[in-house]
Amino acid sequence: MSENFDRPLMARYRVALLDLDGVVYVGDQAIAQAPAAVAAAREAGVRVGFITNNASRSAQEVAQLLSRRGVPALEQEVVTSAQAAAQVLAGMLPPGAAVLVLGTDALAASVRQAGLTPVRRAQEHPRAVVQGFSPTMDWPQLTQAALAIASGVPWVLTNADLTIPVPEGLAPGNGSFAALLRAATGAQPHAVTGKPQPEHMSLALQRFSCADSVDSVLMVGDRLDTDMAAAAAVGVDSLAVLTGVCTPAELVSATGPQRPTYIAQSVQGLTQPLPPVASLYPARPGQPVQVSGCSAHVVDARLHLSGHGPRIAALTAACAAAWSATDAGEVVEDLTALQTWADVA
Repeated sequence: MSENFDRPLMARYRVALLDLDGVVYVGDQAIAQAPAAVAAAREAGVRVGFITNNASRSAQEVAQLLSRRGVPALEQEVVTSAQAAAQVLAGMLPPGAAVLVLGTDALAASVRQAGLTPVRRAQEHPRAVVQGFSPTMDWPQLTQAALAIASGVPWVLTNADLTIPVPEGLAPGNGSFAALLRAATGAQPHAVTGKPQPEHMSLALQRFSCADSVDSVLMVGDRLDTDMAAAAAVGVDSLAVLTGVCTPAELVSATGPQRPTYIAQSVQGLTQPLPPVASLYPARPGQPVQVSGCSAHVVDARLHLSGHGPRIAALTAACAAAWSATDAGEVVEDLTALQTWADVA
């Protein structure tokens, strides 16, 4: 993208793909800054898409849910991991093949729309099993899936997220239920289609006609191991926000494809002139990184922070200093300096 970092992110990108849980809403509530930030991005000419690993709702249901929470959305703007999983299954199986669905009716509908036949019992001789998150998943449903998986048919996960944000904290996600089935059957999933796997992001890029112009796309998410890694897998820039799962300590310790391009407190970062973290690397590892009144550097495996700037400035400086040191072969073990900004850590 352009070297002009004085412009807000929404002036640098043509498409913004937003994760939902922990980015746009948590539980039944929209995150405070999200409606205004999404509206501002749209007004600036950015095409906004919503890409979610949560396969419990259909795209239409997600669009209606977003609209009720003050973020107007269209069905075609929503790309779910259920859609990605159904597309993968359609490429594996003959038309009309039976697929045992462990998940919601929305996941079953995606399977049906892909030209396959959703079933719920192992006795119906499914050719594959597809599993997505469901808040009402129970032992009888898990048992039917386990029986089918144990028979040797392919097992496809919509996503492998171990947790899902809820207002009270973190609850078990699809990956946690998948771990139970691994233990019960000894089998491994044939495929995982949601983020960070490229199938989900590739479907979104196709939907927004930007597969050949990935430098115009920004992924916004709250998980390093899914959202940031997914962006890196298809070559798009990323913005990590702190309204969901990701913590400051995890950001400072991030490596490789899990490092975001930008860091912000919330999706409101779309409206701000954020610098790429990598653009702040010091000329030599160990030299201080200065960001808005905050200074960070690494000495003897310890992160040092000083100054009196805002929390995101401190965190951005810390990431630039730590990532630069790590890339140069240094070890960064002591992150207690993050406590300097009590509301950061």
